[in-house]
Amino acid sequence: MKKKRYPQLADVHSYYNNLLHFKSNKDYLKQQFPCRLTAIYLQQLNLLYQSVIKDDDLITELTEIITYALGKMKGTIEGGTAL
Repeated sequence: MKKKRYPQLADVHSYYNNLLHFKSNKDYLKQQFPCRLTAIYLQQLNLLYQSVIKDDDLITELTEIITYALGKMKGTIEGGTAL
């Protein structure tokens, strides 16, 4: 029988919330940069914008890691609260 050590559920929940806040702040910051108008749809009264800045490789990889970690942490939190 294997014994595994698990972090305290409160710590995992705290890390999960920190990652959620980081991700939402990153998205908010990205929205604050200027955008380029790419299309105008007069019939729908809609304007289409494209972001001027793009994430570099480091930020893209960091976002992928955060997305992966959030999924794993959510499963851990749900499993821990079910006990």
